[in-house]
Amino acid sequence: MTKDQEIYQKIAQILHNIIPEDGKIIIMKSELVKENDCATFNFDYINNNGEQNWVTETGIAGGKLRRLLAELREFMMSQNQPYWQGCHFQLDIETGKISIEFIYE
Repeated sequence: MTKDQEIYQKIAQILHNIIPEDGKIIIMKSELVKENDCATFNFDYINNNGEQNWVTETGIAGGKLRRLLAELREFMMSQNQPYWQGCHFQLDIETGKISIEFIYE
């Protein structure tokens, strides 16, 4: 498993831990500042009825996710990938499928 795949798995595990019981899909929208020391997050989920709701109980997930996103961005840039300022990360709880879309300047 490559380093970026390991980071994706860690992010997915954190998101899996904060999704409510009736959640099928969790969506994280994030923006990370250039210095990697601050980030904003928005967490939504889709329940069994197909309704989208906010995740309100996130505990310490934001701090862990910020560190993982900073690590991911640094790794990707070391691999000659372009700088990105945020991402949309989606995890399907039933299938384990991960999708990620990076937001560039």
